[in-house]
Amino acid sequence: MKAILEFNLPEDQEDFNHANQAVNYYCAIIDIMQYLRSKTKYTEEVGSFEEVRAMCIEICNDRGVEW
Repeated sequence: MKAILEFNLPEDQEDFNHANQAVNYYCAIIDIMQYLRSKTKYTEEVGSFEEVRAMCIEICNDRGVEW
């Protein structure tokens, strides 16, 4: 299976940049989620970190990013 994305540059430069950086965005989200998880596991201030982590999961799910 192949998938080909086409962009009309320079008009679609911003869309191209987002598509080109998608893996980096995904990795950043994973790093943030792991940070929040470690804070909920090893910190006494669990409540606020759990709330932020739950919000991140909800946002990802709303955007179609499977968590």
